[in-house]
Amino acid sequence: MLWDFAGTEKKFKVDNARLDSRLKRSKKNMSAYGVIVFFLFIFFTALGLFLLRSTILNNSHVLGNEIASRANTKILDFIDKQKEVLHIVGHYAENEIERAHQAGESFDEKAFVKEVKSLVSHSFAPFDYTFYGCFDGKMVTSESNAKDCFLSNPHLEPKTDATYWYSVIDSMGMHERNKFTTNDIVLFLHNSKESESNKTIFTLATKINAKGDAIAFDFISTKSPREIYLDGIPDTYSYFLLDPQGQIILFHNDKDNDKPFDVDKAQIFVNSIFTKFIDKKASTEIFEKNLRVSGPGGHSVHVYAHHDEVTGWYTILTTPYARVLDEYNFIFNIFICIVTLFLVVEISMLYREFHLSRQIEMTNESLKVLGNSYNDIIRIDFNNKRFTLLKSTDRMRDSIGQSNDTGLLFDYFKKVLRDDEWESFYENYSLASQEHLSVNRIRDMGHDFMIMDPDGLYRWYNIRLLFDESMDINDSILAIKLVDEDKLLEIEQKQLLKDALAMSHKNEESKSIFFSNMSHDMRTPLNGIMGLCAMAVNHVDDKERTLETINKITTTSKQLLSLIDDILEIARPEQQLTLNREKFNLHQSLNECLDLFTAQAKQEQKTLRVNYELQHENLIGDFPKLRQILNNLISNSFKYSQHGATISFSVREVVEQHLPQFIFEIKDTGIGMTPEFLKNLYVPYIREERMSNVKGTGLGMPIVKNLVHKMCGNIHVTSALGVGTTFIVTIPFEIDTECAQAQKHQEPENAPAEIDASGILKGLRILVVEDNELNMEIAEDILSMKGAIISKAWNGREAVDIFTQRGSDFDAILMDMRMPVMDGLQATAAIRALKENSWAQQIPIIAVTANAFAEDISATHATGMNAHVSKPIDFKILEKTLYRLIKKNKEL
Repeated sequence: MLWDFAGTEKKFKVDNARLDSRLKRSKKNMSAYGVIVFFLFIFFTALGLFLLRSTILNNSHVLGNEIASRANTKILDFIDKQKEVLHIVGHYAENEIERAHQAGESFDEKAFVKEVKSLVSHSFAPFDYTFYGCFDGKMVTSESNAKDCFLSNPHLEPKTDATYWYSVIDSMGMHERNKFTTNDIVLFLHNSKESESNKTIFTLATKINAKGDAIAFDFISTKSPREIYLDGIPDTYSYFLLDPQGQIILFHNDKDNDKPFDVDKAQIFVNSIFTKFIDKKASTEIFEKNLRVSGPGGHSVHVYAHHDEVTGWYTILTTPYARVLDEYNFIFNIFICIVTLFLVVEISMLYREFHLSRQIEMTNESLKVLGNSYNDIIRIDFNNKRFTLLKSTDRMRDSIGQSNDTGLLFDYFKKVLRDDEWESFYENYSLASQEHLSVNRIRDMGHDFMIMDPDGLYRWYNIRLLFDESMDINDSILAIKLVDEDKLLEIEQKQLLKDALAMSHKNEESKSIFFSNMSHDMRTPLNGIMGLCAMAVNHVDDKERTLETINKITTTSKQLLSLIDDILEIARPEQQLTLNREKFNLHQSLNECLDLFTAQAKQEQKTLRVNYELQHENLIGDFPKLRQILNNLISNSFKYSQHGATISFSVREVVEQHLPQFIFEIKDTGIGMTPEFLKNLYVPYIREERMSNVKGTGLGMPIVKNLVHKMCGNIHVTSALGVGTTFIVTIPFEIDTECAQAQKHQEPENAPAEIDASGILKGLRILVVEDNELNMEIAEDILSMKGAIISKAWNGREAVDIFTQRGSDFDAILMDMRMPVMDGLQATAAIRALKENSWAQQIPIIAVTANAFAEDISATHATGMNAHVSKPIDFKILEKTLYRLIKKNKEL
């Protein structure tokens, strides 16, 4: 059985996408259902409240109209009782008048009034009352101080005569008629305006005979109408009794009215209702519908009414609208509180759910990222010996099922693991091992194994066993991840470390060999120089032999100097290696470089062939570095070749990506190199040992390779043993476009290599600045021998002072670089700064120093020095340099 992890990854991503879509759809549906349920709750609750409100208003209307009807009945019953007494008194008065008339006596009105009052006093409790009588046009009363309330009709101006009294009675008739007939009862109810206290007053009057005699009672009480004849009417109602024309007969405020109103305000209020609903024949609205108006006190009130068809009176009751809906408002407020609370809870839950969902989503995304980094994820219940595939290949699922016994899982691993790794896997991942890890609370354990892919190749996979407190203690997660590239990189890095360690050991061996060789190579020329010096001392008188000895000393010294230069170059840190951008003529510079090898070829009986194929000769770059490269390669060709060998040097120019590339080829017919040595050609301290007579440090080629790479070039070598060696070096240079065209086409005869500078020193006045006595002695001796006139300065400060005093006496200055008090760079800068002496800016100053690196040369030019000569001084080069500088000054 094999694992198709690419298919697993694709399927897992598809399954994840489906699961994400399903979860998002489920969340969306749940949110939609929640919103729908909430709005349904609001709708049905609002509908219930509306129906409750309508029911309360309808019940209130029915109850209010019923109370109005009951109030009308109560007051009519009360009046009927008083009317019966009035009828009895009327009949009694009529009989007394008739009796007196038959007896021929005069009727005593006052006595009759007093008698009636005493007879009926018990019938009118709890009222105070006043009895009025009008007999033969004469008015009498039972109270001497009565104010004739009966005559105080608010609608008419008060009168005292009987005629008016009759008209008043007639005007208050209960039915429409033209005359006031006997035994008709007139009723007038009103609130007294005369008393400071609110008195309830009503009057009953009737005629007792055809002559027009009449009697009346004023019933007066300080009690409210509610206490007298409206008992049983709720005290939250205001009461209005109207006559058929809408005039108030009686009214009463409800107990909670914080703005009590008088009869005038009450009449205005009643008129608005009467005019709108009754006078316009629309009375059914007030009797059959819920009516809400603004009451006399300014509050919104609910109106209930009853019309008595016998009397034509209207009974109107009002109660505050808020009181009608007290229970409803209480329920409504509770509903608002519940809805508000529900909204707050719902919003807080939604907010919490939103943030929780975001956290869950972020967690799921993180888990997906972690899950996607694994090819297979398996959950194992090692207690029940069951497993569940959380993520797996189709082949694995088809082979062992989604969930099954762990024995099948381990059988599967045995098939796909490399044979030599099965025992290690089972030892670390068996159920017993998992249980042991869980008990010891080890959360993570993993190893790398080779597992077979569908293509039959084994690849590296990391198999991790994970435990966590969030899972059951008997559960574990087995996660499998492809680490083939990482593992191969790790193996490669380990191999590199091994190789580096081996190389380090080899370098140590090479260094040991190098130091051994260097000790020999350095001691050999030193011993030779010392021996030659001793020979020269012993043969001072033999001029020819002494001259030969000195030439040998010179050659040996150059070998020692070359050895030291190589050691210093390879020891210098790479970051200190800097390239200079200087203008140079490649053709001329190469000729100068090859002059030495031309002479060497003649001396060693070898052939040096030179070929140039150049389109541009004037370039910008670091030629000293190029010269160092070529010197190493050409000198090696001479070293490792026999007499009669041919050394070929060629340079040709090619243009690559608009940048000129110069290809230098050094080819020889020497001894060649073995393949083994070619592998270590650029390793420091390694050198060819087949020619024991050839001296060297083994540092030349590493220096060459380092310089070539620093100059953005490349080097290639081919060699065959006994045939020869070919080096091809390619280096880019910048073209000097500003150089004069004539300079480009200079003929070879003008090159510095052809200059005859011998005798240039004769007569020259030279200031030598040197702090070392031996070096000063050597320079003075040789320069004097060549005819130069020497002045000495032992440090930079002394040189500046001497030049300040007699600067025009000197033709040139040889300046050492490192000196006490003031070094060569500082001294040069001080001399160039002397403005009073024009020769200070023109006099040639040549740096003479053991610092032969490119950066040292650059520093000398930066401070105003004209040239640089390395120690020990090559006086031929010094002569050519002075010739060139003096000639240049003469041309200026």
